[in-house]
Formats: sequence, structure tokens, C-alpha cells
Amino acid sequence: LAQTTEMNSPEGPFVMMLNRGICTLLGITIVLMGDYFLFQTYHYSQKLYLFHQMTVYNFFKEVVQQITKASPQKVNSSIFTAKLRNQVIKTCAPIVVSSQNLKLETKISPQTIEQIDAFQETIWEIRRILFALCVSEFVLHSPKITQKHLQRFDTLMNKAKSNFIYTHLT
Repeated sequence: LAQTTEMNSPEGPFVMMLNRGICTLLGITIVLMGDYFLFQTYHYSQKLYLFHQMTVYNFFKEVVQQITKASPQKVNSSIFTAKLRNQVIKTCAPIVVSSQNLKLETKISPQTIEQIDAFQETIWEIRRILFALCVSEFVLHSPKITQKHLQRFDTLMNKAKSNFIYTHLT
């Protein structure tokens, strides 16, 4: 309407553009203030990383239950391990990207960066334990070694949970 003739609008083109600009600035201000107060200053990367932490944590718990409940006679170990490898890659890939994005934020504390690094190292250790557990359960058929891996798994899961970053969200 700003470039049409005055017959379509009682106001001139300059007044129309000025009104439209003011309305746009008001809309932007409302959205930014709402985001600031409702979502606590943009901590999107921390919230996304926490979501990925919980997803990976719950996935590992489910996988260990599948491994311990699976009967070696009824499960093809190579197919099970191949599917597990693909699931682990699919589940753990997003958290790597999320951790890198979070580390690039300007307002992040050194303590949070240490927690991110500790969590990342822990999940890599858990991944190794998962596949060692598969070997002990499906290849070696050794309850003693399986129990040792399960104890190590529990220790690492507790360590991973202690490095969740939800305590740092404000």
C-alpha cells in the first residue's frame, strides 16, 4: 500500500511506511522480551545439550537391559551387534554436535565446559563397555566377566548422571 496512490488509503506512502516500521519494531520487541522472560535468556544450547544427555543416558540403560535379557541361543550375536552399533552411532552423533555448539557460546563457564568434556569421555567409555558386554554375554558366555562389565557400567552411568548440566540452567 505504501507505493499505491492515495485513493486506496487516506494516508500518504510515507505515513504508511512509518506505521508499518513502528508496528514491526513493536512486534520484534514483544517477541524478544517474551523470550527473555519466559525462556530465561536464550539458553537454547544448554537445553538442547541436556535433552541429548538424557536421551543418551536412557538409551544406554535400555540397551543394557536388552543385552542382559537376550538369550545367547535365541539371538544372532553378529546381527545384534551390528544393529547395536548403528543405534549407538545414531543416538550419540547429535550430542557431539550439541556439545561443540555449547562450547562455542560466550556466556558458558569453565566449570560447564569441564562437565561437558567429562560427560563426553564417560559416554565413550560406556560405549566400549556396551560392546565388551556383548562379547562377554554372546561370545564368551562368562557370567563373571559380564558381572564385572555391569559393575563398571553402573559406575560410569552414575558418573555420567553427575555431569548433567541441568544444575547450571538459570
